Amino acid sequence: MALVINTEYLTVGFGLGLPAVTFLYFFWLSRPRWIKSAPPPKVGAEPELPQQVRPALAGLFIDGKIGEPEIAATIADLFLHGYLGVLDKEDKIALVKQKKLDDLPRFEKTVAEHLLSKGTIVKSELEIEQRINRKLFDEHLSEAIRSLYREGVEHGFFREDPNKRYAWYYLVGLIIFFLGLVSFGLLVRFLGDTPTMLFYPLGLLLTGTTIIARAKHITMLSSGGRLIQEVWHDYRQELVHFTPSEKADVYLKYLPYAFALGVEEKWTSRWKDVAFEGPEWFTSFGIPTREDFLQKLRVIVSALARDLFAVRDPALKD
Repeated sequence: MALVINTEYLTVGFGLGLPAVTFLYFFWLSRPRWIKSAPPPKVGAEPELPQQVRPALAGLFIDGKIGEPEIAATIADLFLHGYLGVLDKEDKIALVKQKKLDDLPRFEKTVAEHLLSKGTIVKSELEIEQRINRKLFDEHLSEAIRSLYREGVEHGFFREDPNKRYAWYYLVGLIIFFLGLVSFGLLVRFLGDTPTMLFYPLGLLLTGTTIIARAKHITMLSSGGRLIQEVWHDYRQELVHFTPSEKADVYLKYLPYAFALGVEEKWTSRWKDVAFEGPEWFTSFGIPTREDFLQKLRVIVSALARDLFAVRDPALKD
């Protein structure tokens, strides 16, 4: 008995199955990693860094991407190391260059130069929004962000540069989507009396769209990268549970890393019972507590980071 294949089932299966398999494949590539909780650190021990890397790289090792937290952490680090100073007036914030930027790594130097080129920053959220809406992407900043991803490869965190892999997937997605459009037009013109055949181009269109939409979210972590991520996750827990000592005030020393790891508020709350003196690089009036200092600093670095992140190349990995 001859085997009869129903072509209608094949076309429907292709049209629905191919994009479904593609989605599952990219979901697997970008799946979140489960990381076990770290035990609380020893009381009184300084939260020494697990790796001697800059705050932006620490944030990259946690999130697998460069975003606003990493840029905010970099700005805070530029303040901490005396490259930039802040003059907080009633309605404006003046950024002051305090040291030469020549010895800074590429990303940090680009961020500092970009900030200084903007002059005085007004606190108004409306003005920040207007400034963002007026901008196209900044290629110098975008290339500096790409350099951080390349450093991630050098540290063994990524198997390969995720931006190159994303660009490759994006091109493949565009080609498949274009083939779907062309085949859809041809089938409508020449095989319009067999509507089930349209599942072929429909499958290509959905597959191309899935690849384009999901490609930015692939992680490209190496096996060593997963271990690095666990180490920095443990360190984040250490900052959250840290018990400070008045003998060694290391609050400002690790504040940029707290920004990068998204725990600056919890890190600050651990120091609420320790006396605080504002840093020399932050000139302002009325900062009686660490909480007030953090609130003002967070307003500054978050607005500036958002401003900078808005001008990155949209083709960069999210």
